[in-house]
Amino acid sequence: MHDLSNEPRANVVLNSLAVFVPGVSEEQREDVVLANLYAQRLARDEFSSGLQPEWFDNYRRKLSFLGWDAAPPPGVVLPGPARDTLVDEALVQIATAGQQEHADATRLALDALATDAKARRVFESNARIGQKTTFLLLPCVRHSGAYIDMVLYHLELDSVRFSQRFLFMSLTRDIEIKAQRVELVRFNTRLFRDTKRGIVLSRITEANRRDMLNVEFKRPGSL
Repeated sequence: MHDLSNEPRANVVLNSLAVFVPGVSEEQREDVVLANLYAQRLARDEFSSGLQPEWFDNYRRKLSFLGWDAAPPPGVVLPGPARDTLVDEALVQIATAGQQEHADATRLALDALATDAKARRVFESNARIGQKTTFLLLPCVRHSGAYIDMVLYHLELDSVRFSQRFLFMSLTRDIEIKAQRVELVRFNTRLFRDTKRGIVLSRITEANRRDMLNVEFKRPGSL
């Protein structure tokens, strides 16, 4: 039997992929996923109602309220030299903002997402917000105690046509990177658990929970 305890874990939450390097506890993983789901749902609802047209900035404010130290504001990273795919572009930015283990775990999780049709369908179907295609990658490493160091990576695209498997497509003239944001933030899971978790659980519905899925990692030798 293959032991997965020393491998990363990953969860799709709407159009985000949260990645957990070994060492992040199951309870901490759940805290990250719940906070992410709650912040995304609120930001999306307020975007749809016209209250907050800048959904990412609003999403980030929600995370800060939940215990994510997301200050100062993230810099907008201009696209660098054209790389083969959006995945390649994202991994370079993640390694620069965080540690190599953030990027390595994200690569494994994205490889798993590519072969997990159900999780990929949730991710892709939620990637259209307004007229743009946008997604988040959230690789997490345990810092110490209750603290998680997380790279918050956001990419916004203006594509001529939306396509399934867009994350794994080659960069072409049909895909233009409109904005990249990447920063290292710290999440105090104890603060979240003591002061915010109850609020989050009371407001997350069963329908909301269908928007978060474990990503299935293939075991060596499996088809």
